Amino acid sequence: MLYGIVALGLFSSDKIIVSTLQTTGPDYNVSFGQFKLARLMPDSIQSSDVSGIMVTEQSAPNIDRYLIDTDDFDNYYLLTFKMVGVQKSDSYSYHPLLEISSCRQIDFILFWSLIIIEFGLVMLSILYYRKYKRQLSSS
Repeated sequence: MLYGIVALGLFSSDKIIVSTLQTTGPDYNVSFGQFKLARLMPDSIQSSDVSGIMVTEQSAPNIDRYLIDTDDFDNYYLLTFKMVGVQKSDSYSYHPLLEISSCRQIDFILFWSLIIIEFGLVMLSILYYRKYKRQLSSS
């Protein structure tokens, strides 16, 4: 479980999890990391929306090539980023403009399978520990 937390960048300030969008607004939907992005947004912008991100032209070809290679547009991706500014989308809101340094696909089926197995093992260990404590107290 700790490996999953570290691998998904939950405690890293420069990693977010996104999914692809098929709209003309922001480039990617932010699945996890909106709080990180909200802290980086300038206070002077009143109409900011961190639920979507825009990417710079330098990072877009690398990401698009990766997405084309994997050919999965419904999956989630872990992005390592650097915020370089804000950009207005087709709507009235501003989105974070990010420069992406790396992109990695997340296999959520494998991740959640491991979480369920680990949760089951933790529950079994708690049950055996309680049984052991009852045996010690009865003797």
